Amino acid sequence: MLESFNNSKIKEYLKLKTNKKHRKEEKSFVVEGVRLIFEALKNKVEIKDLFLTEECKEKCINGKYDLTKFKVPILISKKIADRFSFVETNQGAFAILKQPPHFKKEEIKNSEKVLAVFEVKDPGNLGSLFRSAFSFGFFKIILHNCCNIYNEKVIRASMGTIFSLNFLNCKNFEEMLKFLKSKNIKTFATALNKNSKTSRKVRGEKGVLILGGEAEGLPLKVMKLCDEIIKIKMLKFAESLNVACAGSILMYEMSDYS
Repeated sequence: MLESFNNSKIKEYLKLKTNKKHRKEEKSFVVEGVRLIFEALKNKVEIKDLFLTEECKEKCINGKYDLTKFKVPILISKKIADRFSFVETNQGAFAILKQPPHFKKEEIKNSEKVLAVFEVKDPGNLGSLFRSAFSFGFFKIILHNCCNIYNEKVIRASMGTIFSLNFLNCKNFEEMLKFLKSKNIKTFATALNKNSKTSRKVRGEKGVLILGGEAEGLPLKVMKLCDEIIKIKMLKFAESLNVACAGSILMYEMSDYS
């Protein structure tokens, strides 16, 4: 059992936990919690190290989420587990995982539903959007200038569905929209203006749903490049919806489950 903070594997976990630059360089990230680690491994995310307390190991072997069938665990003391953890009370399960490769824009088809997220900075909102995307069949996600998807809060808010999705980081969003148009892939911007169609007009549609950030929404130059602008019909005096809530409703409408 590892008990010393001077151990190289312990040092590496702690550095990945606290150092964003190191995570980027190593193309690795840390995950905490039995179920979240199980979801990652079930979806074939590559694992570098699995750390379990003795108590957690016994629970895993005898429980629903047996992490030991994927990887031989490194046993750690409670003192180490407490330092590893993001929360006050932890389960004693931690892992270092490799970041999965991203998909290429050429893989997007006009027969599928894709979510594009533009400058969403709140990790809770982003994780919630991933959870809804998985639920409504939006398995490809395009990201532009968002918070890091391997942020611990994003992973937790996604309830592990992040490991079932495919991602693409897009630096030039306008060029991406032009590419989608060249491939006859429909794009749906979201905005509260008089020219917007109600979300019910896009039931069952295929294409790319584009959500803007919490503060500014989508810029005009982006909306001008999209095929349709849509909105959720609400009471006139109601406040606009949080991006995770609005995005979930719109994905539900496009899924045609209603």
